[in-house]
Amino acid sequence: MIKTDSIQLGQKTGLYIASSGKSGLGLFCSQQTTPNEVIETCCAIVFNEQDAINIDKTHIYNYYFSMSFLDADESLKLGIQDKEKAGCLVLGALSMANHSGKPNAIITKEVCNSQIVFTLKAITSIAPHEEITISYGHVWFPLTDQPSVNKRRWR
Repeated sequence: MIKTDSIQLGQKTGLYIASSGKSGLGLFCSQQTTPNEVIETCCAIVFNEQDAINIDKTHIYNYYFSMSFLDADESLKLGIQDKEKAGCLVLGALSMANHSGKPNAIITKEVCNSQIVFTLKAITSIAPHEEITISYGHVWFPLTDQPSVNKRRWR
């Protein structure tokens, strides 16, 4: 029985991580992906600003996201007091999507029952084995499409 307030998690068949021609590893799919098709839906571990101080001293620092994108109601639901200093570790392959100035996918979020869920969705057709990319936005890549120096504030 599926609860009405639940969210189905999962990923498109054929999703994989491999060497990217751009930088390190990237996200790919062995199947054709059509516009608006969901590639993956996954949850994240949310942690508060106090936990972030300790996590920042570990290798995980390079893989979690700031919660600055939350609105006031979402912050309240998740128990976050300072969204600029709190964070979340995404538990899915979508966390491996690289930035592109011309992305072929987008990530959306939903807060449900004190949990945050991310969905990676295609915004263009994506050919088999083509890298799946997202825009990290002007926060991470302000004007020159180069990473921001201020990693503490923006992940």
